[in-house]
Amino acid sequence: MCSDKYAIFQFTELCSSKDRDLLKSCMSFPDFRRLIYITDFFEFTDAWAYIWNKFADKFLGEIELLNENLEVIEEDIGEISEEDKWIIEFCNNVPDKKLRKKMTDLAIKMYKEKQIEVPSQLL
Repeated sequence: MCSDKYAIFQFTELCSSKDRDLLKSCMSFPDFRRLIYITDFFEFTDAWAYIWNKFADKFLGEIELLNENLEVIEEDIGEISEEDKWIIEFCNNVPDKKLRKKMTDLAIKMYKEKQIEVPSQLL
């Protein structure tokens, strides 16, 4: 539990004030999906587990429905995915300017490691 608190503290230092507020109280399913995706993308495993353990029970129905209806959606060339928008928004909203630059650099590195095209908005 102690490491959970430390992990979430570290993660919240990178979050916008809106996301910090969401982590303290209730959040919508879209916010849950977005924060789970962001923590997974950046491999913030402890923060991911904290968010999952705290909020997933509330969204079990939505999670099951999403899993049942999962379809591969082909995107037009040049169109940015919802997930890429989440990463870009997260990086742009890091409160500290130096940390914002580091998170953007980390995002670019993660895209390259995962062999995913880096969105031009991060370059």
